[in-house]
Amino acid sequence: MFPSRALLLLWMGAALGLVLALTSLAFPAKAPFKDALSPGVVAMVNGQPILKGDYDVALRTIAELQRHPLTDRDRQAAIDRAIDDELLIEYGLELGLARDDPTTRQALLSAAITAVREPYGGTAADEAFAAKLAELRKAARIRVAPVLP
Repeated sequence: MFPSRALLLLWMGAALGLVLALTSLAFPAKAPFKDALSPGVVAMVNGQPILKGDYDVALRTIAELQRHPLTDRDRQAAIDRAIDDELLIEYGLELGLARDDPTTRQALLSAAITAVREPYGGTAADEAFAAKLAELRKAARIRVAPVLP
């Protein structure tokens, strides 16, 4: 007796999947290395650039902890540290720490305020900040519960 058509199709699909999986293991696709990294970028992590300045900070930290000249292993450790930092930042954002952790939230707010105000001075900084808030409010979807008496 022959198996039902559905069972036959299931087995054929499983066999095809196995053949494709084995083929991809035997002949892995090489990801094309597109363009070289931009000047000042030492690595890319999930589309985010790791800047040379961040690498230099990690390298200085390693240098301060050691008493011998920096080696290639130290330089690799600095890049690895900068990459790990970016991965942890992404993970923290996934966890919602930018909103839920008070320390992280305050640091992000302070950095955003500084980024808006820093290019200006005095009342120009206040005006730039007010303009940015107005722009953000205009683009936002805001709902407010009746909290006032």
